[in-house]
Amino acid sequence: MDNILLLQKKIKRTKRAASVVTVLTAMYCLVLIVLPYIPAGVYFVKQFLSPTEEYALAGTIVIPSNVLLYKNEGKAMLVIPAIGVDKPIIEADTIKEVHENIWRRPQGSFPDMESNTVLVAHRYATIGGNRASTFYNLPKLVVGDRIYVTWEGSVYVYEVQETMTVEPTAIEVEEPTDETMLTLYTCTPLWTATHRFVVRAPLLEII
Repeated sequence: MDNILLLQKKIKRTKRAASVVTVLTAMYCLVLIVLPYIPAGVYFVKQFLSPTEEYALAGTIVIPSNVLLYKNEGKAMLVIPAIGVDKPIIEADTIKEVHENIWRRPQGSFPDMESNTVLVAHRYATIGGNRASTFYNLPKLVVGDRIYVTWEGSVYVYEVQETMTVEPTAIEVEEPTDETMLTLYTCTPLWTATHRFVVRAPLLEII
């Protein structure tokens, strides 16, 4: 009789443990499913809750006030109001060192020189336990959107001319151009690296 009671207790404990493991596994899977959508949710909420961005007149162009601040501070920054990007531009050997920042590709030019400046960032990645999603909404850019780069005390204003999806082998997007150009790209589709989403934006004005 005692053996039967002990066996029943063991079965109950095993069932409870199995239930706990099942719940924890389900919660873990749910987190994995939900996490990649968080940047999209944050972007959506910001569209409604963020205060109206302040703009100032600089030359013949109206630009965000924070861009003028970065200019005066001599910071290297990329600002894209349409998708909420406001990040430092850094120099690095590989994309693994970039995290949430913007990587100026060494193969490209510089904003204060002619030709093609190429800036790259993660769309969605986990690096060392930290998520990076700076260019999560890059595919939302449309022709006519303004892009601002502050570099060496000046503001470079670009306007989106075209967007496209290319193979990772399409290295021509980084090649020099006759026109002063800004090229942005990131991995696509979301959570993969099978292709690249590319934005081409010629220089509009220097302030």
